[in-house]
Amino acid sequence: MWTLSVTDTFLNELLNLPQSISKKVTKVIKILEKDPISAQGNAKKLKGYQDNIYRIRIADYRVIYSFGQGWVKLLSVRKRDERTYETEIPQFDIPSPPPDEMIIGEEILSIPIIPPLENTSKNINDSQPQLSNSFLTTPLPLKFNPSLLQQWRIPSEYWQDILKVENSEAILELPIPDRLIARILDNLYPRPIEEIAEQPEYLLADVEDLDKFFTGDITAFLLKLDPEQEKLLDFRRHGAVLVKGGPGTGKSTLALYRVKKLVDSGCSAILFTTYTNALVTYSQQLLTQLLGQAPETLGVEVSTVDSLIYSFYIQKYKNTKI
Repeated sequence: MWTLSVTDTFLNELLNLPQSISKKVTKVIKILEKDPISAQGNAKKLKGYQDNIYRIRIADYRVIYSFGQGWVKLLSVRKRDERTYETEIPQFDIPSPPPDEMIIGEEILSIPIIPPLENTSKNINDSQPQLSNSFLTTPLPLKFNPSLLQQWRIPSEYWQDILKVENSEAILELPIPDRLIARILDNLYPRPIEEIAEQPEYLLADVEDLDKFFTGDITAFLLKLDPEQEKLLDFRRHGAVLVKGGPGTGKSTLALYRVKKLVDSGCSAILFTTYTNALVTYSQQLLTQLLGQAPETLGVEVSTVDSLIYSFYIQKYKNTKI
């Protein structure tokens, strides 16, 4: 069996599929897990790419992936059209060029001369066409609606702002998390395959988890460790280790993998602490994927530091009011 991983774009595009197609995607990926080279004769290598980029056909849709020594990376799943293998996406920060000066000149010259009237300056100013900024924006390829936003798993508290968007440039100004902006853009404007191939990978421990993600039962996947993180994982396997790094550098991910190392080495009582109840739920979900079963069944307790201290206090001072 080959190790599977997914990209953010693959997961975002998965949410844009009809349910009937998403079920077929799961079946196809089970085949890839065993045979990514031919996929039972359905795989085709795409020309013009430096990496091993292949595609599998599912009706009018395409699953695009790459593979290497023992691994398969799922890059994209999108409908087959003229944009499927597009290598460019709209550049929102570059406006369209203004109208050609010669054209404007010709239009002005073609306006008949009108004899001066009373309040001429006012009338002329009112009659002259005002140059609009509308040509600086890109129309949306489709109109947002609540049903679509729900399908894309966009939290309802952001719908009001999104439904007001009238052009592509306004998407980038939305006061919503970056990951949701990326999800919207992925489903409006297909990214170049080369760009997707450079995205971080998330471990897909069980193919069925894709169905759970599609239905909203799973909201996140565990980040796959890079070679440098792998080295830290095996560093000082006995005793305390302090890992420093800014937000998003993978400290929590490394800690989750460290839990698996401890479980595999025979530890049956492990405490994993975090700071909020939301992070407790998130960590439990990722540990379930990583361990293959609920963490508590293997002696792993996930808790906030506050609740842990509170439980200790109650145990010692049962009859004391706080």
